[in-house]
Amino acid sequence: MKRFINSQIDSFNNKKYDISDYHNILEKYPLLLFIKIKNNKFESHHIQSEVKYIEQRIAGVKSIFKLLLEIYKLPDTHMYIYVGDMYFWEEDLPVFCWSIPIGIQGLIFPNPDILNYNIKNKKYNFDKVKKKCKKYEPSGINNDIYFIGKPTSDFRISMASKYSLFDIDISEKNIPIYKFKKHKYLLDFSGRKSWSTRLKYLFCMDRMVIRVSEYNSSRGEKGYWRQWFDYIFEQNKDYVHLVYDEVDIINITKVKNDILDKYNISESKYIDYKNMVDCMNYKSKKLNIKNTLKYLYRLICSYTKHILVD
Repeated sequence: MKRFINSQIDSFNNKKYDISDYHNILEKYPLLLFIKIKNNKFESHHIQSEVKYIEQRIAGVKSIFKLLLEIYKLPDTHMYIYVGDMYFWEEDLPVFCWSIPIGIQGLIFPNPDILNYNIKNKKYNFDKVKKKCKKYEPSGINNDIYFIGKPTSDFRISMASKYSLFDIDISEKNIPIYKFKKHKYLLDFSGRKSWSTRLKYLFCMDRMVIRVSEYNSSRGEKGYWRQWFDYIFEQNKDYVHLVYDEVDIINITKVKNDILDKYNISESKYIDYKNMVDCMNYKSKKLNIKNTLKYLYRLICSYTKHILVD
């Protein structure tokens, strides 16, 4: 965790920022949320946005801080949180985002759906789903590579339309995620942006996960989009990770062949499959609310000490 946090702090190259005058920034960028912590109480400020999901995400952020402040004594601080799908690049500011590509300045805030809370009759209960994923045992397991998800990216659509070698479904079906365990290999493709919220669920199943990530070198990105739980799992030890520059990922045939190569190697050496799944299952125990809040507390303390003006 320490190394993961330090890499985010180091992305600012020892710069110090005074972001106390937030009014003009919020007016310019309605997808930014400003959080202020004083005497272990928080207040939030944002501009109304026409984007429908923003209010739900802001409610999720507030839920995280409510839990965090019940457990930890935070230093007096203040921060911007970007509640859109992208990372914040418009200005040189320290901003917390859901995901940050390697090589890009920024801080990684945990996705709110790691928590258990309700918003507008929609229930989020990560612990409950995680337990179902752990306990569910299908009557039989298909020896295939499986993915189901909405057609939210051109890459998903291309993989589903051009190749039938995998069980890839981009329909609107609503299948409980724990039933993915009917399949021996679980694929993960990113959605609208190059990161995924489903990974934390896939990591809680005793199946091999094949994660396909992309980044855009033309924007200065040097690697995949990391999320908060990437400090827990080690790529190509706990799960298979195939990473592509967007310039190259248009070669769908190469991606298909790379996935099949990993599949064939694993099929020929069951002990390798088992070792990887066992490592992932062991580490998935750390994927919980307690460690999420510990991570965020340590990140905020380090951010306040090293990035904000005293």
